[in-house]
Amino acid sequence: MSKHNSVFKYVFFVLAALIVSLIVFAVGMVLTRGVGPDDRAVLYIMIVPLVVMLGLLALIATLVYKDASKKGMDPWLWATVATFMPNLIGVIIYLIVRYNVKKTCVACGKGLQSDFMVCPYCGASQELLCPGCGVPSSPEWKLCPHCGQDLNKLES
Repeated sequence: MSKHNSVFKYVFFVLAALIVSLIVFAVGMVLTRGVGPDDRAVLYIMIVPLVVMLGLLALIATLVYKDASKKGMDPWLWATVATFMPNLIGVIIYLIVRYNVKKTCVACGKGLQSDFMVCPYCGASQELLCPGCGVPSSPEWKLCPHCGQDLNKLES
Protein backbone atom coordinates (compact mmCIF):
# COMPACT_ATOMS: atom_id res chain seq x y z
CA MET A 1 0.00 0.00 0.00
CA SER A 2 1.42 3.40 -0.94
CA LYS A 3 2.07 6.07 1.65
CA HIS A 4 -0.27 8.50 -0.15
CA ASN A 5 -3.12 5.97 -0.05
CA SER A 6 -2.56 5.34 3.66
CA VAL A 7 -2.57 9.07 4.45
CA PHE A 8 -5.81 9.52 2.50
CA LYS A 9 -7.48 6.70 4.45
CA TYR A 10 -6.25 8.16 7.76
CA VAL A 11 -7.60 11.62 6.89
CA PHE A 12 -10.93 10.10 5.80
CA PHE A 13 -11.22 8.15 9.05
CA VAL A 14 -10.43 11.19 11.20
CA LEU A 15 -12.87 13.41 9.26
CA ALA A 16 -15.63 10.82 9.54
CA ALA A 17 -15.04 10.53 13.30
CA LEU A 18 -15.06 14.32 13.63
CA ILE A 19 -18.31 14.68 11.68
CA VAL A 20 -20.04 12.00 13.75
CA SER A 21 -18.80 13.63 16.98
CA LEU A 22 -20.06 17.06 15.86
CA ILE A 23 -23.48 15.64 15.00
CA VAL A 24 -23.74 13.94 18.40
CA PHE A 25 -22.61 17.17 20.11
CA ALA A 26 -25.17 19.24 18.15
CA VAL A 27 -27.98 16.85 19.06
CA GLY A 28 -26.91 17.03 22.71
CA MET A 29 -26.93 20.81 22.62
CA VAL A 30 -30.42 20.91 21.12
CA LEU A 31 -31.74 18.45 23.68
CA THR A 32 -30.25 20.39 26.61
CA ARG A 33 -31.43 23.84 25.50
CA GLY A 34 -33.05 25.63 28.42
CA VAL A 35 -31.50 23.38 31.07
CA GLY A 36 -30.81 25.43 34.18
CA PRO A 37 -28.02 25.03 36.75
CA ASP A 38 -30.30 22.89 38.93
CA ASP A 39 -30.64 20.30 36.17
CA ARG A 40 -26.95 19.37 35.89
CA ALA A 41 -27.77 15.77 36.76
CA VAL A 42 -29.66 15.50 33.48
CA LEU A 43 -26.55 16.66 31.63
CA TYR A 44 -24.39 14.06 33.40
CA ILE A 45 -26.90 11.34 32.64
CA MET A 46 -26.63 12.28 28.95
CA ILE A 47 -22.86 12.83 28.82
CA VAL A 48 -21.64 9.71 30.66
CA PRO A 49 -23.19 7.20 28.22
CA LEU A 50 -21.93 9.30 25.31
CA VAL A 51 -18.36 9.22 26.63
CA VAL A 52 -18.59 5.46 27.29
CA MET A 53 -19.94 4.88 23.77
CA LEU A 54 -17.16 6.94 22.17
CA GLY A 55 -14.58 5.06 24.25
CA LEU A 56 -15.97 1.71 23.10
CA LEU A 57 -15.93 2.86 19.47
CA ALA A 58 -12.31 3.94 19.83
CA LEU A 59 -11.45 0.57 21.38
CA ILE A 60 -13.21 -1.31 18.57
CA ALA A 61 -11.43 0.77 15.93
CA THR A 62 -8.05 0.14 17.55
CA LEU A 63 -8.53 -3.61 17.93
CA VAL A 64 -9.86 -4.07 14.39
CA TYR A 65 -7.02 -1.91 12.98
CA LYS A 66 -4.34 -4.00 14.73
CA ASP A 67 -5.95 -7.32 13.79
CA ALA A 68 -6.45 -6.32 10.15
CA SER A 69 -2.80 -5.25 9.95
CA LYS A 70 -1.68 -8.65 11.22
CA LYS A 71 -3.91 -10.45 8.72
CA GLY A 72 -2.58 -8.43 5.77
CA MET A 73 -5.95 -6.75 5.22
CA ASP A 74 -6.54 -3.00 4.73
CA PRO A 75 -6.58 -1.75 8.35
CA TRP A 76 -8.09 1.71 7.71
CA LEU A 77 -10.95 0.31 5.66
CA TRP A 78 -11.91 -2.28 8.25
CA ALA A 79 -11.48 0.09 11.21
CA THR A 80 -13.81 2.55 9.48
CA VAL A 81 -16.39 -0.13 8.64
CA ALA A 82 -16.31 -1.61 12.15
CA THR A 83 -16.58 1.81 13.79
CA PHE A 84 -19.28 3.53 11.77
CA MET A 85 -21.73 0.76 10.83
CA PRO A 86 -24.53 0.75 13.40
CA ASN A 87 -25.35 -2.01 15.87
CA LEU A 88 -21.91 -3.65 15.54
CA ILE A 89 -22.79 -4.91 12.05
CA GLY A 90 -19.36 -3.75 10.82
CA VAL A 91 -17.61 -5.78 13.51
CA ILE A 92 -19.66 -8.85 12.62
CA ILE A 93 -18.84 -8.45 8.92
CA TYR A 94 -15.15 -8.04 9.75
CA LEU A 95 -15.14 -11.16 11.93
CA ILE A 96 -16.74 -13.19 9.14
CA VAL A 97 -14.36 -11.93 6.46
CA ARG A 98 -11.19 -12.24 8.52
CA TYR A 99 -11.51 -16.01 8.83
CA ASN A 100 -10.94 -16.37 5.08
CA VAL A 101 -7.42 -15.02 5.57
CA LYS A 102 -5.39 -17.93 6.94
CA LYS A 103 -1.79 -17.09 6.01
CA THR A 104 0.33 -14.29 4.63
CA CYS A 105 2.46 -14.21 1.48
CA VAL A 106 6.12 -15.02 2.11
CA ALA A 107 7.17 -12.23 -0.29
CA CYS A 108 4.75 -9.29 0.03
CA GLY A 109 3.00 -10.06 3.35
CA LYS A 110 -0.59 -9.74 2.05
CA GLY A 111 -3.28 -12.03 3.45
CA LEU A 112 -3.98 -15.23 1.52
CA GLN A 113 -6.34 -18.15 1.82
CA SER A 114 -4.70 -21.28 3.15
CA ASP A 115 -5.04 -23.23 -0.10
CA PHE A 116 -3.27 -20.64 -2.32
CA MET A 117 -0.01 -21.96 -3.76
CA VAL A 118 0.85 -18.70 -5.58
CA CYS A 119 0.26 -15.15 -4.33
CA PRO A 120 -2.28 -13.39 -6.59
CA TYR A 121 -0.79 -10.00 -5.63
CA CYS A 122 2.92 -10.50 -6.37
CA GLY A 123 3.07 -13.92 -8.05
CA ALA A 124 5.47 -15.45 -5.52
CA SER A 125 5.29 -19.18 -4.92
CA GLN A 126 4.05 -19.99 -1.42
CA GLU A 127 5.76 -23.36 -1.22
CA LEU A 128 9.24 -23.15 0.24
CA LEU A 129 11.47 -26.17 -0.33
CA CYS A 130 14.38 -27.24 1.85
CA PRO A 131 17.63 -26.90 -0.15
CA GLY A 132 18.99 -30.05 1.50
CA CYS A 133 16.23 -32.59 0.93
CA GLY A 134 13.63 -30.80 -1.20
CA VAL A 135 10.77 -31.36 1.28
CA PRO A 136 8.25 -28.47 1.59
CA SER A 137 8.92 -26.30 4.64
CA SER A 138 7.15 -23.53 6.51
CA PRO A 139 8.48 -19.94 6.52
CA GLU A 140 8.37 -19.93 10.35
CA TRP A 141 10.75 -22.91 10.68
CA LYS A 142 14.41 -22.38 11.51
CA LEU A 143 15.53 -25.92 10.69
CA CYS A 144 14.22 -28.55 8.31
CA PRO A 145 12.58 -31.31 10.42
CA HIS A 146 13.68 -33.97 7.90
CA CYS A 147 17.37 -33.27 7.30
CA GLY A 148 18.31 -30.53 9.82
CA GLN A 149 19.27 -27.95 7.15
CA ASP A 150 19.39 -24.35 8.46
CA LEU A 151 16.44 -22.65 6.69
CA ASN A 152 17.37 -19.11 7.86
CA LYS A 153 20.15 -19.07 5.27
CA LEU A 154 17.45 -19.12 2.57
CA GLU A 155 16.35 -15.58 3.46
CA SER A 156 19.77 -13.99 3.07
